[in-house]
Amino acid sequence: MMGLSLPATAMMCVGEGASQFVFGQYDPQLNEPHDVQTVFSIHCTPAYSGEALNLIIRLSDVSNGPMRMRNLETGEWLQFAVYKDPARSQPIDALNGLSLNFPLMVPTTLSIPVYGRITGRQNVSVGSYHLPVNITLSY
Repeated sequence: MMGLSLPATAMMCVGEGASQFVFGQYDPQLNEPHDVQTVFSIHCTPAYSGEALNLIIRLSDVSNGPMRMRNLETGEWLQFAVYKDPARSQPIDALNGLSLNFPLMVPTTLSIPVYGRITGRQNVSVGSYHLPVNITLSY
């Protein structure tokens, strides 16, 4: 009787580098939103050629709805949101992550664009606003 031989290891995916949104100067007097883009780089190594990649990327410690960056000097909060698409119609939040599903033939670095937006007319002081966000990879 012949048996099916399965690989001893499974696919492995790791984030490369520290992706960040750098919004630059924000003018609270403007009505239009302030948009930026960043790239999440994920390196995945299949255990065998053609192994199915079923990757879900989630932002850790993020609530549903707008996210908030804090000004460490004033304590003020600046709301922003992140999205899957350049039209900024598909949010990434506690319920909605990024999903990728396709076979991988060889080790591959995936460059996944992510889009950020600060809405206009927020009453905040000039300064630096920060929010550390970790990503969780499920595969």
